[in-house]
Amino acid sequence: MAVIEETRKAIQDFLAPEIREIKGRLEAIEKRQDSDKAELLRSIATTETNLVRAMEITKTDLLRAIDASVRHIDSRISDLMETTRIRERLAVLESKRAN
Repeated sequence: MAVIEETRKAIQDFLAPEIREIKGRLEAIEKRQDSDKAELLRSIATTETNLVRAMEITKTDLLRAIDASVRHIDSRISDLMETTRIRERLAVLESKRAN
């Protein structure tokens, strides 16, 4: 029995502190991982928010550019239609003058 007791005491004297130390290190690693995970999630959320803002700005700028282009085209079409009407009137006047 003495051998068993001595073995148990040796295990407790040697392994128990080692196990506690390993357990402490593991807990510290887990805390660090939790902290890193929380920081990563915050970073992802911030990046997502920034991307959404950038997309909205880009979308707004694109819509403004399209609107400006449509107004320019509309103005150009109006000018061309007016030019066509003037030419038609001029053609009628020239044909009356020729007769």
